[in-house]
Amino acid sequence: MLYSVIIPAYNCEDHIEDCIESVLSQLTEDCELIIVDDGSTDGTRDLLGKYENSNYNVSVLYETHKGASAARNRGIEKAAGNYISFIDPDNRLKDGFISCTLDSIDDDTDLRIFGIERKLYDGRIEPATVSDREFTDSSVFADAYIREHKFMIYSCCNKFYRRSHIEDMNIRFNEDVSFGEDRLFNYSYLRGCGKIVTSSKIMLDYVQRSPESMSDAYVPGYFECAMKLHDAKMDCFLGLSKNTSQVERADFIAYDMAREIDLTINRFEFHPKEKEENLPKLNALIFSGQDDPSLPINYMIIAGSSNCEYKVERALEISKSNPDLTFIVSGGNLHKSGKVTEAEFMAKYLIDHGISSDKVFLENKARNTELGLIYSFSIIKNHRKEHGISSEDCKTAILTGAFHIPRARLVAERLPSLENENYYFFPAYGASTTLDNWYCDYYGRQVILNEYEKLIWLSNMHVDKDNEE
Repeated sequence: MLYSVIIPAYNCEDHIEDCIESVLSQLTEDCELIIVDDGSTDGTRDLLGKYENSNYNVSVLYETHKGASAARNRGIEKAAGNYISFIDPDNRLKDGFISCTLDSIDDDTDLRIFGIERKLYDGRIEPATVSDREFTDSSVFADAYIREHKFMIYSCCNKFYRRSHIEDMNIRFNEDVSFGEDRLFNYSYLRGCGKIVTSSKIMLDYVQRSPESMSDAYVPGYFECAMKLHDAKMDCFLGLSKNTSQVERADFIAYDMAREIDLTINRFEFHPKEKEENLPKLNALIFSGQDDPSLPINYMIIAGSSNCEYKVERALEISKSNPDLTFIVSGGNLHKSGKVTEAEFMAKYLIDHGISSDKVFLENKARNTELGLIYSFSIIKNHRKEHGISSEDCKTAILTGAFHIPRARLVAERLPSLENENYYFFPAYGASTTLDNWYCDYYGRQVILNEYEKLIWLSNMHVDKDNEE
């Protein structure tokens, strides 16, 4: 037997026949179809009855309800083909696909990945494809995936698997996870995998039957599950890769983390309970590291940005309880007005709102967080020296966007020149970057996810402090 197709079926009487017929219409003598009913309670079981004994190479198995993973595992145990593919009941195999594809498979291919075509509920068609490429083994494949983030590795329904590799590695779908079992199966399969081929050929149609089907059913603890899948993905690809740099690996980790957060947010519209559970967890990640703004301070560094008015407004509020506060406004990039730098805008704003000019120091050179902190603390040290203020008695607030604090803190902790400084991070919130609205505001969401991606990237770039300038 050359090829086995496995369909897990559960309560899908309204569309399972389309799926089955799309396979039967092109099934050849050396191919088999295995349908595993997962304890359906609608008319699916009765419908499947007509396919029993209808063809010598069609098998229908009836199981108690344990989920799609258990049904697929049962299909693997029954399969006799050299290659296996899985099709979900809301998929349809493209006409002529089996014969065309089997003719192109050679004996040393362990994994073949194809494209799919999504037919959306509103009539739109979205192809998702991969290019025609060959990889000698999973390490070369992992190198390319880390660099390109492509190749459609999540689904098990657009792939041909070599059955002997599944058995040799004792790979099965995890029946204990609530979602992402396809990914985990694929990560396990890639280990020890030989030749991998990606094909631009479209393997199947995926039919989206309603707007809600864009998202899976409600998943308790969704974000924790997503993070476990992220960890499994990193373990797989970083472990397999042999020729990627530290920068490429850090890019890969950061990109995937930000994407998982984005996907988590996309589910909020359909699953308000997931929003209730997961938004506080996302906020704890994104807005962490804040200190108490009521702490007494001597200096305040205000970190610039193209839109920094909300920061100086917050700084003025804090200055009411710190009347002797000295300000260092930092930012050499152009302000959104296009006329002055960030630092120049903030200096004028403070002075126009009653702060004495001798209390405002301009740091007008830095164009990134690291240099901004270095130059600003250099100004503070000179000012302390002139006024006989000891570093032990000096407390400095670093005021920046609340979402920027985790990365700014990480940068500060890696600077040798700040090791003996007493500094605190005070948050400021922009109109579209508050805890309550950032996820649903397009601009706020893009800004914050971009910032979080930078944080994860920096966290995975190891710094040798002895060699820092």
